[in-house]
Amino acid sequence: MGVFAAEAAKRHTVLPTSEKWSERMLPVAQSADDCRNPFEVDYSRVIHSASFRRLQGKTQILTSNDGDFHRTRMTHSLEVAQVAVGILKHLEATDRREDVARALPHPKLIEAISLLHDLGHPPGGHGGEVSLCYCMRNDGGFEGNGQTLRILSKLEIFTEEHGSNMTRRTLLGILKYPIAFSDAVDGPIPDGKPSPINGQILLSQHDHEPPKCYMDTERDVVDWIFQPLSADDRALVQSTRAKSFDCTIMDLADDLSYGIHDLEDAIALGLVSIEQMMEDIEPHLWSDFVRRMEEKNPTEYQDTTGTRYEGVLQALFSGDPHTTKKVISRLVSYMLSNTYVAERPDFASHMYRFKATMQPEAHRLLEGLKRFILNRVIRSPQVQQIRFKTQNMIVQLFAYLDHDPRHLLPAHIYAKYRAVGNPSSKRRVICDYIASMTDASLTQAYERLFSPRVGSSFDSL
Repeated sequence: MGVFAAEAAKRHTVLPTSEKWSERMLPVAQSADDCRNPFEVDYSRVIHSASFRRLQGKTQILTSNDGDFHRTRMTHSLEVAQVAVGILKHLEATDRREDVARALPHPKLIEAISLLHDLGHPPGGHGGEVSLCYCMRNDGGFEGNGQTLRILSKLEIFTEEHGSNMTRRTLLGILKYPIAFSDAVDGPIPDGKPSPINGQILLSQHDHEPPKCYMDTERDVVDWIFQPLSADDRALVQSTRAKSFDCTIMDLADDLSYGIHDLEDAIALGLVSIEQMMEDIEPHLWSDFVRRMEEKNPTEYQDTTGTRYEGVLQALFSGDPHTTKKVISRLVSYMLSNTYVAERPDFASHMYRFKATMQPEAHRLLEGLKRFILNRVIRSPQVQQIRFKTQNMIVQLFAYLDHDPRHLLPAHIYAKYRAVGNPSSKRRVICDYIASMTDASLTQAYERLFSPRVGSSFDSL
């Protein structure tokens, strides 16, 4: 074995308790001729799952009707996985502490977690989350990250009762919000406000925002995930809502992709301007990045006045895809190189004792870029009008499926509906069905029920 390979193998040696983290809820003996480790098996199950394939038809920020250049949930997830592995490699190379080295995840594990992180998001992006949480307000609520856990542990078809039957550490890595819906919700979610104009139910961002949580239906799964942790660590996770070490790596990669790659989409599609960026993001937030660029590329990013700050922004908004991509790539590299491992000494378990984080200068710039996308793109009337339409489609579709499930649900979904007993469980079946839809299949289902000129008795449901 070469020196590099030996070092890599050493750094992916896991702690003695790690066999607990590679267990599955349904124990399965791996075939003798299967040379993969448990996390490589998890990665394979992601790639071959129907839920992952559906991400290609789900909104990231812009819908498929807006063109074919911008990110979807699938391409975003692929980018998050690539960036997360880059962060992992950077942490391996820069932090020589043996306990950190042994706690770092296997590359295929962090890829799997990253590919899975948006698996539970419904059609219509965050607007779809708001709608489904409202529809389920008296039946356990809804939250996209919680739905990811539900898909992996209950709904995917690799097993009859345990979904994809992922390893405990993979499930821990996607558990961004380790608190149940009923514990996270701050009082009852209010009913929608009827419009004084036409009586239609109107949802409010403030009143109907879903809490960050997992659903109560997966309490048993979370109890199983946390079994290897001490009682003190479990209590501390609950009280601080801490993310695991693996989850913090994925979360950084997600933030980085959101702040920078979605910016690339916005620039390419002409949704934002250099004037808006100069107005929204204070010049001092760029100082450390500009300094790094001056050190590495002394002849680049100088405008006619010689200031590199303006030069960087002019390159970013140059209109030349090659020039813009170069700045985007250097922003990603800059952010990635500013990640490091911090310690949380109150935790005993290596799964929580460490977390990936970012140096303050880079973090402040990243937060500025994220706010810029939020305020100039996501909250723009162009995007919000589509979100409003999708929210109404989901609420109306849910209401009618709940009203007459026998005649309106597809036969295989109605079979699941009949198989459960109480009304909340029955509505959960409808919720799972709508949450699984792509943007296109939601529109198709809605138009089939409500558009006079759409639909045929011979349509496949």
